[in-house]
Amino acid sequence: MRWPAGVVLLMAALGGLALSRSAYDDVSRVGSLLLFAIAILGVFAVLSSGYGVFSKSRINWFPAHGTVRWAVGGVVGIAAIVGLFHATAAEPGTFAYYNGLGLFLVGVAYDFMLLKDWFDRRSDSPP
Repeated sequence: MRWPAGVVLLMAALGGLALSRSAYDDVSRVGSLLLFAIAILGVFAVLSSGYGVFSKSRINWFPAHGTVRWAVGGVVGIAAIVGLFHATAAEPGTFAYYNGLGLFLVGVAYDFMLLKDWFDRRSDSPP
């Protein structure tokens, strides 16, 4: 029963297209097209997960290897900081402002989820 996630992601993709059409500046347009691209990738991930276990269709959101985990966490952290600078450069209350804050919040939440996943893996492994 994965269709609700697919429907929500499809609605987010259509919302990203609608926002890009009504955007007044390039920053808002790029942010909304990025929302569209991420939502469409999510739709494909939901579709590919419905066909059972297949090595190339599995998306591992939390890499298990330490070096890859540090690299992904660092890149997402840098993207979060860029989003915060993007929000400070925009006028408060505009789409670009909320887009930057949203990128910051998603980046921080992902990094905390990486930490939670690491602690969960440590508690599940035998000493």
